[in-house]
Amino acid sequence: MEVNDGWLVTNLPVHLINTTELKHGINYQWQPLQTYVTISEHFMVKAHGIRFQATVNDCNSVMQQLFYHGGEHGAVLTMTLNDMGNYGCFPDCADGMSMPLYTEATVNLMRKQPMSSFLAHTLGSIIVIEFVIIFSLGALLLYFTCKCAILLAHERRNREESSSELSNSKSFPRETVSVHI
Repeated sequence: MEVNDGWLVTNLPVHLINTTELKHGINYQWQPLQTYVTISEHFMVKAHGIRFQATVNDCNSVMQQLFYHGGEHGAVLTMTLNDMGNYGCFPDCADGMSMPLYTEATVNLMRKQPMSSFLAHTLGSIIVIEFVIIFSLGALLLYFTCKCAILLAHERRNREESSSELSNSKSFPRETVSVHI
């Protein structure tokens, strides 16, 4: 087990002392457990990473007592499990397997409480309403832009027609008759 930020703290059974290794944030290398104090057949470890060889029941017990201490934003816990090359058949090999068992899991540790369903529903509704309002304003802007373009086109056409009538009337002068009495 290893975290990218902060510390893991757990209680291990005393029979895991010889197989326990720790990774501290200073050197990032696995080191065997050097000092320990056992209390009622258990000992506590605190490290950036904890590695040990144990049975499935011991692993489950350790996971139930695992605590994370770290930054305010949480961290990523990486758990790597393998059967140390026993091909899934330790302690007896009645059902031989073709390869060793190995798996790795990544868990995001979050310090903040998750969002309530009411808050999530409210934020979703606000986003939908905001989308509808922005879409409506965009459609309204497009409508008025097209309306202005059409009116400008009509006005230009009317000016061209009136200017062509004026030019026609100037090119053909009318004859006037004047009478003196």
